Amino acid sequence: MQGLNAKLQQARAWFDVVHVAVVAVDATGKIVLVNRRAGELLGWSPTELIDRNWFESVIPERARAGSRSHLDRILAGWSLEQFEGPVVTRPGEERSLVWHPSALRSDDGRVVGMIVSGDDVTARDISDRESKQSIRMLAEFKFALDQSAIVATTDRKGLITYANDKFCEISKYSREELLGKDHRILNSGLHPKEFMHNLWRTISSGKIWRGEIRNRAKDGSHYWVDTTIVPFLGSDGAPYQYLAIRADITERKRAQDALLEQESLAMLGQMAAVVAHEVKNPLAGISGVIQVLADRFPDPSTEREMIAAVLARTESLNKMIEDLLVFARPRAPKIARVDLLFLLREAKSLLADDPNHREVVVELPNDAPALWVDPDLLQPVFFNLFLNASQAMKSRGRIRVSTSSWNDACRIAFADDGPGIPAEIREKVFDPFFTTKHRGTGLGLAIAKRVIGAHGGEIAVDCPPDGGTTFLVTLPLARG
Repeated sequence: MQGLNAKLQQARAWFDVVHVAVVAVDATGKIVLVNRRAGELLGWSPTELIDRNWFESVIPERARAGSRSHLDRILAGWSLEQFEGPVVTRPGEERSLVWHPSALRSDDGRVVGMIVSGDDVTARDISDRESKQSIRMLAEFKFALDQSAIVATTDRKGLITYANDKFCEISKYSREELLGKDHRILNSGLHPKEFMHNLWRTISSGKIWRGEIRNRAKDGSHYWVDTTIVPFLGSDGAPYQYLAIRADITERKRAQDALLEQESLAMLGQMAAVVAHEVKNPLAGISGVIQVLADRFPDPSTEREMIAAVLARTESLNKMIEDLLVFARPRAPKIARVDLLFLLREAKSLLADDPNHREVVVELPNDAPALWVDPDLLQPVFFNLFLNASQAMKSRGRIRVSTSSWNDACRIAFADDGPGIPAEIREKVFDPFFTTKHRGTGLGLAIAKRVIGAHGGEIAVDCPPDGGTTFLVTLPLARG
């Protein structure tokens, strides 16, 4: 070893000026050389480390076996690639180094130990760990967000660049159908243009927008979302991306609407009782007297025509009162297994019996499932939908009825060729007393909604972009 020690002493001056840690150990692991950088890194003076066992003094216990294996391979004549391993400093701090090993040879060329140069990569490892931890936390946050919220991102033009599973689930569109589209694909037609313009002005100016939006799913159904849209700003201060986080509040909105409706119906029921007592009964007496007077005039005569006109107005008023009573005090459905096609054919026959609507063609499906409903309550509903469609087409056109079923429900679509319903009044068509007709109570669709709701079903209206109106009725399928 004398020749080796002399060689190491000659190289020490060069080792002390390099900026890497240099350590040499003999075959037993005893330290025979430590340069200045290694001493600074480990917290020892180089002379204090000489003759100490490298593995027992500097290597953590958990890593000693692996570190010794590197020396054993060098002694066996192997050529090793760089490896990473930990060391413990004199104060007890653990650091990580990448070592570049080579054989330590005597004057006669025998391998008598190992010499390594090491780069301190502790800061890199800490940074890598922090980066991995940050990535893991972001992945966990994304997972948690995706489980609880409807999430989408759009580019600066508003085109969808990301849609999570909940977005696809509630909208009933596949991810492929959503990506590259803008949110107009979900426009329900409820909100006025100014509402959407205000939303866009807010986020395009870099501000966060919050509000409630009603969207339209692929199947035509509507759902409400509590929405927060956050713009991501570039170095120029302009948005380059938008993140929309939404929560489904459809059931909450339905509960609110149901509560308001119940309060309104309670007041309407009280008014209906007064109307029935104070108006309907006297009106029946007036009609009877007018009919007696009519019999005293010859037929035809001007007087008889005038009396017929009065009777028609009286009958119209009586019908209005009956509609009001039906709406305010509906009876509970008497549920039975009913052939849907039979109900549709009966309603079609009633429309065909009216000469004013004989130029309307009603197309029914060849087959339809059985429903679990009250036929006496539903037949007037179907007839009213046919009648409304015919009047919208000015008693000339085509009404197409189609059905689809899933799980325990059947959806019946009533589509006409009319001009459609203007967006600004579309949401009012089910409101009591709302009508665009010169005559009518405005209770037909309100009654339809109450009757269908009493069966546990739903009714909605849709106006496709290419024209026409479609009423969508969902009812329970027959059991068994």
